[in-house]
Amino acid sequence: MLLGVGVGELPEEYQAVGMNFADRGRRMDEYIDAMRRLWREDTASFHGRYVHFEQVECRPWPVRRSIPLVIGGASDAAIRRAATRGDGYFPFIFRATIR
Repeated sequence: MLLGVGVGELPEEYQAVGMNFADRGRRMDEYIDAMRRLWREDTASFHGRYVHFEQVECRPWPVRRSIPLVIGGASDAAIRRAATRGDGYFPFIFRATIR
């Protein structure tokens, strides 16, 4: 099993749930860090800007105490995120317009 994640590209999606579109990259980085902590620690605490939890147990754990994360996207930020926090990269490539 692996998990694919990406920040998205439509401001309307963030607006619909009351989130700031400009924060999406920092938010995703923190979500990834929080998930990995939950998977690796018996009882985890996390205190970030967007995610806060104290003494939480996450069950069932992944068999290897981690799930490979594949980061998707087309931006330089997505490539950096894949290199620093991911286990793989899934590029989003736009098709050329045929006339």
